[in-house]
Amino acid sequence: MHFRLLPAAAVTPPTSALVVQDLAGDDLPFARRLLTTACESFHLWNRRSCAALWELLWWLVERTRRQLAPLNQVDPLEKACHLIDASAGQHLTVPELARQAGISTSQLLRRFQARFGLTTEQYIHQTRVRQACNLLFHTHRPVKEIAQLTGLGNLQNFSLAIRRELGCSPRAYRAKFQTMAIHRRVW
Repeated sequence: MHFRLLPAAAVTPPTSALVVQDLAGDDLPFARRLLTTACESFHLWNRRSCAALWELLWWLVERTRRQLAPLNQVDPLEKACHLIDASAGQHLTVPELARQAGISTSQLLRRFQARFGLTTEQYIHQTRVRQACNLLFHTHRPVKEIAQLTGLGNLQNFSLAIRRELGCSPRAYRAKFQTMAIHRRVW
């Protein structure tokens, strides 16, 4: 929508300004009326023009807020999963996770079981193992450091967790995939 702003003196050429975009349906006549009122009354009634512009700005803010409201309502389970991914090396308790996700502990446990077929603790553990595998594969960090970064405990607990999940030690996992990467580069 374009509006033509006519200057007070007839000597200056009129200017055109793009003021509102992406308005459709019932929004367009309302915005057009407010902007027309503001532009037409600018030289004669400065206060009326300002009031119309403020009303339009307020309306645009409220309209945008209403459109974004559904986006701000994140599923608590998705929020919990994001928190688990983001806090890999930190001690994370289920009640604290539930509190941060905005639901009760029992509801969080039920939702994890329903969606993933795992308890919350199992999901946290699998996420940490997955992150550890990613670090073993993509970095040259020492295994002890990866154990601390992922929150899987000391080196002994870390090795045991990786061995249970993958069937081999962290060093063997790293060696196996680094060998595969070298063979891929050669061929």
